[in-house]
Amino acid sequence: DTGRGIQTYRATQALYQAWQLKKITGDTVAPKVLEIGAGSGRTAYYAWRLGIRDYTIVDLPLTCVASANFLGRTLGPEHLKLYGEDGAGSISIVPPETFFKSRERFDVALNVDSLTEMARETAEAYFDEIDERSYVFLSINHEWNLFRVRDLFTGRRHARHACMMRAGYAEEVVETLRGRARYTGLGGAWRGLLRAMRGRTARTRTER
Repeated sequence: DTGRGIQTYRATQALYQAWQLKKITGDTVAPKVLEIGAGSGRTAYYAWRLGIRDYTIVDLPLTCVASANFLGRTLGPEHLKLYGEDGAGSISIVPPETFFKSRERFDVALNVDSLTEMARETAEAYFDEIDERSYVFLSINHEWNLFRVRDLFTGRRHARHACMMRAGYAEEVVETLRGRARYTGLGGAWRGLLRAMRGRTARTRTER
């Protein structure tokens, strides 16, 4: 309970996720962020408050409605660009088919709590797009489904550790194919993280 009402764990997790995005983008000017599966849009809200204004959400149509409702009420509808609109809003909310047809590129892609809950072929299709269109992939997912996120990026340079906010969840920062080919535009925090993690991988709680 806070002076502004009850704060749920989801809000705290979203703030942490936005903070991680801010750390990864570092000194990148006007970073572009992609989030696949944004739920209500809380992470996008906190990222916007932290100065990340170019943000794209990809989700199922009904969930897009929920995100649009939350972000429209908290940030204002003028900051949103919904499917089929030509507005200048800095937060775009689109369904999967629009994302797969687009060739827009991003600095960081984020997925929390959903990639391993999809059919594997769907998850692989998303990762292929992330691999080609983003420099960095940040994943926070549990590992109790039929496959793990790390099964999608075998052999890639990455940082991996137990998520401090969620027991049993692995937090992974992956250098994508695009990031490897063009190692520019990345924040100093990300470059330092890769140097620190080179040659070793932190074990998650699920591996202990």
